[in-house]
Amino acid sequence: MAKGCAHLLNEINISAEQFRKLVTLYSIGSTIIVVPAAITADAHQDTWIAALFGVASGIGLVLLFTSLGKMFPTLTLMEMNEKILGKLFGKIVSAVFV
Repeated sequence: MAKGCAHLLNEINISAEQFRKLVTLYSIGSTIIVVPAAITADAHQDTWIAALFGVASGIGLVLLFTSLGKMFPTLTLMEMNEKILGKLFGKIVSAVFV
């Protein structure tokens, strides 16, 4: 990376709306390309139930992360974990997430 561009990485922020759109499009792309074969291999005729559960839980996570982003717009996800869950448990959750 060029020496003069390193400072730009620290200044890039996306809005909650941009994050929601990014995650939604990524989820749709993953669902179309990868998920059908993986789910069908395990669930067989109950694939639709597994897919429905996956979509619902994904939407729930997007709503959770969007809400957290709006509540703490200046904090990173790791900083939010520590602020909400406490220092020790926040670090554990962050480590598991990473």
